[in-house]
Amino acid sequence: MGATMSALARSAIDVLLLILARFGAPREGQISSTGRRARRSVVLEHGLSPIYTFTPPETNMAPSGFLDHAEEAQRQSAGPTLNMDVVDYIMPLLSREDLLSVMRICKDAQLLGLRYLLKMRIVVHPEHLGTFCDCLMQEPSIRCSWLRRLVLRTPRHEDNFDLRLVTRLTAVLEHAYLLEELELHIAQSILDTYPTLARTLAALGHLSALHMGGYCLNQGAAMIVTQIPSALTQLHTVFDPILDPQDAHQVLGPFAASLVDVCLSNVVFRQTADARRYPKVQMLDIDFNAVQCNIDVLMRLFPCLVHLWLRGVAKQAGQTVQTIRDSNMNAQAQQRWPSLGFLGGRATTLYAAGLLCPVERLDVTFSDSETWEDVANLIPIVENAHPHTLTAKSHYLHSSLIETFWTCSQHVTILTMIIVLDEETKESWEQIAERALCLVEPFEVVCSIDIFFTVQAPTIPLWDFDLYATEDEWYAARERGAEALRQFNAEHFALWIAERVPSTVHICLNIPNNSESKWMVERVGNKSVLVKKS
Repeated sequence: MGATMSALARSAIDVLLLILARFGAPREGQISSTGRRARRSVVLEHGLSPIYTFTPPETNMAPSGFLDHAEEAQRQSAGPTLNMDVVDYIMPLLSREDLLSVMRICKDAQLLGLRYLLKMRIVVHPEHLGTFCDCLMQEPSIRCSWLRRLVLRTPRHEDNFDLRLVTRLTAVLEHAYLLEELELHIAQSILDTYPTLARTLAALGHLSALHMGGYCLNQGAAMIVTQIPSALTQLHTVFDPILDPQDAHQVLGPFAASLVDVCLSNVVFRQTADARRYPKVQMLDIDFNAVQCNIDVLMRLFPCLVHLWLRGVAKQAGQTVQTIRDSNMNAQAQQRWPSLGFLGGRATTLYAAGLLCPVERLDVTFSDSETWEDVANLIPIVENAHPHTLTAKSHYLHSSLIETFWTCSQHVTILTMIIVLDEETKESWEQIAERALCLVEPFEVVCSIDIFFTVQAPTIPLWDFDLYATEDEWYAARERGAEALRQFNAEHFALWIAERVPSTVHICLNIPNNSESKWMVERVGNKSVLVKKS
C-alpha cells in the first residue's frame, strides 16, 4: 500500500509540475512593488545545466493583452520552463524518497531541496562524516542553520579522527544554532582529546532532545550534559557499565522542570536531603538497581509516570527476589501510581517490583535461563496489572509458559508473541506451529494476534561437541533449520489460529526466510476465511 501511495504521489507531482510550469503560476506571497507577483523559474536546456531566470511582473504601462512575440519565441526556443516557486511550495509536503526524486530533476532543484532535506532526520556514519562537513561548510551560516534532527556516529578511537575533521565538525555544530535533536555516538577519549568539540556540544542552546552514547563515557560526558543551556525534554544517556555509576540527580537536575522522556544506563539515584523530583517525566527507561530495587523511590521521584521500562535483574545484597517484592508491595500502601499505560522488562524484575496499579500494555521477556518458577511469576504480574495488551518474548517456546497463559489470559484482547528459535533448530514447521498454537489457544477473548519468529545466533563455541561431531554437521543443522522456516506455510498457520481462537479478527505473522503477512478473519457459517491485507 505504501509503495502504491508513493507511486501515486510521484505521478501527481509530475503532472502538477508540468501543468504549472506551462502556465507559470506564481508562488503565493511574492509580490512586487507594483502589486503583481513575480515568478522564479528554471529553463531546462537539452545537454546544458539549468539556469535561473527571473520573470518580472507585468506593469500597468503595457496595454492589456500586449505580448512581445520575439521575447516569447526566444523563451520557448530555450526549452521547457520549470516553475521553481511551485517546486519550493510542494517540497515541504514530500516524503524523503519523493523529495530526493524531485531533487534529481536539475541542479537548482537539488540546491532548493537541500534545505528541506537537512530539516529531516539526518544520519551520518563515520565514513561519511568528512563529506557531510564539506557539504555544509560551503555555506556554513546558511546550511548549518537548516539542521534540526541529527544523528552523528563518530569514529571509535581518536586515532581515526584527525584534527582537520574535528575542526570542521566543530564548525558545523557551532553554526547549527537551531539544532533541536541530537543523537551522538562518540568515545570519551575523543571528548578528552578535543576539548573544543566538547565545549561546542555543551553550548548547543536550542536542543530539546539529546541521545548520548558511545565508548567509555564517564563523568566528563555527564558534565557536558549538565552544561547544556536549553531546557531538554528528552534525555537518553548511556554511561560505560564497567565504570562507577554516575549520579542520576547530577545528570537530570538542570532539566528537572522540563524533562518528559528519560533513559539512563549505569546511574544511581543517591539519596540526599534535597533530592529533586521530576514532575513532568512520563516515560522512563532505567535499571531497577539504580534505586536499589525500591519501587517507592521511583514513585516519589517520578509521580506522573505513564511509560516504565525496568531493565536489569533485581538483586540486592542479603535479599531474595521474594523479599524485594514483599517490601515493594508493602510500600505501595502509602503511595502508588494510579495507572500505567506501559510496563515492560524481564519477568523476574517486574515480579520483584510488585506493582499494584492497572497497566494498559504489558511487555514481558523470558530468557532461556529462567526456570519454571520464573515463568510462573507472570501470573501475579498479570493479576495485578489486568493488561488489555500483552507482548511476550519467549525463548525456545517454554512449555511452562503454556500453563501460565491458561491462568492469566482472561483480560487480554491484543496479543503479540515474539518467539526466539535456535538457528540450528531440528523441528519441522509443523512442530513449530503446533507449539506456537498451544501458546495462543488460552486467549479466548483476544481479537488481534501478532506472532514474530526470530532466529537466535549461535554463541561461542560455534558448535556443540555433544550434539555435532564436526563443524560441517553443525552447518548442516543450521541449513535444515533455515529450510524449515522457509517451508513454513504462513497462511495455513494463520487459519489454524483463526479456528483455535474464534474471537480473532486480525492476524499478523513475521517469519525469517519467509515473509510478513497480515489477514483479516471473516466468519462464514462455521468456517473461518482469511482476507489478506496489503
